[in-house]
This record gives sequence, C-alpha cells and structure tokens, in this order.
Amino acid sequence: MMRGPYGNGFDVENYKGMELVIIAGGTGVSPVRGVISYFAEHETERKDMTLIAGFKSVKDILFKADFEQWGQKMNVILTLDSGEETAEHKVGLVTKYIPDLKLQDVSKAVAIVVGPPAMMRFSVKGLLERGFQEENIWISHERKMCCGLGKCGHCKVNDTYICLDGPVFNYTKGKTLID
Repeated sequence: MMRGPYGNGFDVENYKGMELVIIAGGTGVSPVRGVISYFAEHETERKDMTLIAGFKSVKDILFKADFEQWGQKMNVILTLDSGEETAEHKVGLVTKYIPDLKLQDVSKAVAIVVGPPAMMRFSVKGLLERGFQEENIWISHERKMCCGLGKCGHCKVNDTYICLDGPVFNYTKGKTLID
C-alpha cells in the first residue's frame, strides 16, 4: 500500500503558453521531473524553456539519460558545484546562470524553483532581480513535510499545513511560510 504525501504538485496548466524557467538543485530535480518531461514532449504548449539544474558532483547527477533527451528539446544548463567544465556541464552554483537567462518577455515568464533552502532563496532573489513577477514564481516546501497527512503538525507554519495546502506554493504565499 502506498500513502502520501498528499497536497498539491506542479500543475502544468500554470505554465502552458508561457516562457518557462525551472531551477532545481540536487534531489530537487525529482519533483519537477514530470513538468520537465511534459513540456519536453509537448513543446507546442509552451514558449522557450530553460532548465538550470545543479549537483555537487558528476556522481550525484540524477536522471542522466533524461538530461540528454531534455537537452534536445530545451535549453539545459547542468552545473556542478566544483571541478572542471566539460561539454556536458558547467561549473558553479545555479544562481550564477540566472543573470544570463535569455528571455523574450520577462514580465510573462514563469519559474519553478526547487532545492535546498539557501539555493531556493538566492535563486528567487536572482529571478526577482531579473524582473520576474512574484506571482510568476512557484516554489516547493517539501522538506518541511513529515507525515503527509496533516496529523503530526510538524509542517504547520502559522495556519498552513505544508503537506495539505502545499507543498507547492506560488511565491506570493510561499514567501510568508517562514518558520
């Protein structure tokens, strides 16, 4: 039998017809893999798409075969925290590549950010500095979830249960979920 977590996910309807930027760090690629794959297979349902994914080292890269396929359908920037740059990956934190994003109309672009808290904080900051509107940024607070059912209360921030009301939030709401 399989349970939870319950709550919501990344609804592709929020990104259809838009220019899309996805920034994911480490295991943060897992929750957005479905969105990336969907728009790789349905290119006509989106405008330009950029995926910036960061990992600590080559051995930490998840979904290597997927990255090869995605690279044929969208702009993929695969980064490693350290080491030497190769044809497959760049070196540096994901935030290093936000200022260089080539966007047609930043006021209509949407972004998804998932990963470690510090990475998410500085990625959102970089997106806002680039001109993204807060309501066009989506984040995930998955790391706060415990039981996934709203029973244990570990994920409760103010009156919000991350596991039931999230874990995916529009940044306008997500930025208030500070514990």
